[in-house]
Amino acid sequence: MPALEPLNITRIYGVDAGLRYLCLETDLPNKSSFSSVKVALHKAKSDRQAKQFFQRKDNRSASRILIVSSGRKRRFIADANTR
Repeated sequence: MPALEPLNITRIYGVDAGLRYLCLETDLPNKSSFSSVKVALHKAKSDRQAKQFFQRKDNRSASRILIVSSGRKRRFIADANTR
């Protein structure tokens, strides 16, 4: 495998773990693009409200819906982070 030379690097990726921006992409000529976290926060809020609603129901069909949606948040965040 050839040695990596710093002059051959054309793209640098960084991930912001904060709440303002989800992902940051930067080129060497200082061109940056940001992915907003606004959509992810809206989706998280609606999921949280739905979970509260179904937990208050406390019946069999609500329990099934909660089981189905249990991994949805994890999958959504994983998908958002890979874009």
